[in-house]
Amino acid sequence: MRVLLIQVRRSDDPMSEHERNCIAKKVTTPVEWVFRNAVGTSASETWLTGIDAVIVGGSGDFSVHDPRSRVWLDPLLQLIGATIRNDIPFFGICFGHQALATYFGSVVKSLPASAEIGTCQYDLTAEGATDPLFGRLPRRFQAQAGHSDSVMSTPAGMFLMVRNTTLETQAFRVQGKLAYSVQFHPDLTGAEARERYLAYKDELLSSGQDEPDKGAQQFILGSDAAGVLLDQFVKLAREHPTS
Repeated sequence: MRVLLIQVRRSDDPMSEHERNCIAKKVTTPVEWVFRNAVGTSASETWLTGIDAVIVGGSGDFSVHDPRSRVWLDPLLQLIGATIRNDIPFFGICFGHQALATYFGSVVKSLPASAEIGTCQYDLTAEGATDPLFGRLPRRFQAQAGHSDSVMSTPAGMFLMVRNTTLETQAFRVQGKLAYSVQFHPDLTGAEARERYLAYKDELLSSGQDEPDKGAQQFILGSDAAGVLLDQFVKLAREHPTS
């Protein structure tokens, strides 16, 4: 089984390898990984050749609503559309969640009131509780989060899977498809989230964050229930009729 991980990161981002390793560690099902970067090379539907599932990861530097992103974001959105049309299993994380919502017509904005950083609490919706992927989680669970952009509404053609008191639109499933996205980070344990946060220590200090080490404590060790999602997604993708 071949799984394509599309990253959305600068070529010099120190967390590119960290993201690849964290995602791969969550998937215990044997797979062959294919890695692409949508920022460094224009996304192409040819990337889907021979691919059984697609994951689009997060981003520390880019926003789907920044006009400067359009040059590489538009090809990525076209690839996401081809993934859905061709019934290839899809999973979007953070930026990938916002990109999927953008493709389906929802608006993404930077709003301090709905931004999250640290370990947060989430609730499954009725649809999420009976879903073959999200139903593996407790009705209330914790996961790692770090975002300033938020999806403003559940797009038409999607089911809402997860919500919390900060943001309603925490996870989606495309109706009739094995295609999901989450605003939070099932790719990160609390310890891994601290590592990623502190990797940007110099940038945090330059932006006015006086105590990055203290900020890292917002990620609670052991609060890693959502980590089962990626492996379960790959298991479902392996059983998917078209994969």
